[in-house]
Amino acid sequence: PPAYALPLGLGMHGGEPPRTHRAGFAPGDQLLLYTDGVTEARDTEGVFYPLRERAGLLGDADAEQALAALREDVTRHADGSSHDDAAMLLLRYR
Repeated sequence: PPAYALPLGLGMHGGEPPRTHRAGFAPGDQLLLYTDGVTEARDTEGVFYPLRERAGLLGDADAEQALAALREDVTRHADGSSHDDAAMLLLRYR
């Protein structure tokens, strides 16, 4: 999307609601849905997990292997000690 918005549900307390964004979804495309526990995982210096930079980890043809690679990378980034729950769902258009 051209602009970031608050996570789902947090905008209910006022402020501008999120804007609709449409994007094509064609064979070969994939969509990663994730909770804030992924992007807010911090390393020992307090740096957030750089999901955008690590998106290449989702290139494995096997979706489960791709998610496993990303999960392992998040865990390694957080030095094995995440303080938040994290969930990911990878959708692929075949």
